[in-house]
Amino acid sequence: MKAEIEDLFIRPEDIRGEDIFMSEDVSINRALRFPAGGTVSVNHPYRIPDTRIIHVLSGSLTYLVNLRTFQLGPDDVIVIPEGSIIEICSMSDDLLISGILTRLANPGKVIYVSPGAEKQEITALLDALWKAVWHSPLRKEYVTKLLEALLADLEALADVREDSHPPSRQGRLSRQFIDLLPLHCKSHRDIPFYASELCISPHYLSAVIKSETGQSAGDWIERAVIQEARFQLHYSDKTVLQISEELGFPNPAFFTKYFKRLTGLTPRQYRTHFPTDTQAKTPPERFRRG
Repeated sequence: MKAEIEDLFIRPEDIRGEDIFMSEDVSINRALRFPAGGTVSVNHPYRIPDTRIIHVLSGSLTYLVNLRTFQLGPDDVIVIPEGSIIEICSMSDDLLISGILTRLANPGKVIYVSPGAEKQEITALLDALWKAVWHSPLRKEYVTKLLEALLADLEALADVREDSHPPSRQGRLSRQFIDLLPLHCKSHRDIPFYASELCISPHYLSAVIKSETGQSAGDWIERAVIQEARFQLHYSDKTVLQISEELGFPNPAFFTKYFKRLTGLTPRQYRTHFPTDTQAKTPPERFRRG
């Protein structure tokens, strides 16, 4: 049995009341275990309308965030900024997570940390935040400061890890290129544009991406375009014409041919196979009671 992608976080009927806090500004779920009798629909792109902090308590989870793959195990923490496109690739049956959804703070980039010795430090900040949100009335400024402190601490830990194992120049270029794709793929499907953004030649960019990822730069661009198209087809009621225009295709026929070449389905067939969910509520709405 499949659940919609937004049910990844929002299953209030499956969790204890003392584990969840919900407000307009921040929602916290401290013990979300997915129902044993079902699964979350995987491999569906979803654009999140908020910043998410996910702490894996047990089990494992593989995320695709803005085309980058993250494999999370026990104690790992990932911060996903508002506006990111995510896909759930896989999850273990024993997955248990703690999640924070908020619009009070946004790091502007993905932060991934495997805390190790710093586990207690992160846990203390999470516990302080949990206590703070229960103050009535909610002290938004105080909660915002705690969130900013948590994000700053996680970012510092991530930077320390990177400093101890710094990526090569080619590795950094590859990551920067992939990070640019969700931002610009609607209007730019040409390698020279991304090379210009990175201040390198198209030939060098192509060589680096192929060497670092095993895929061509053009393949990555197509992957980003198709992810955006799949998102639009599944979560909007826009026509194929509207989507093709938004993605910069000259006409729906060209878009249809492009989409089918990369997915094996036409846009209309994709919608038939994966029905449009235009009534899907955003996770924060599903998180709140009443």
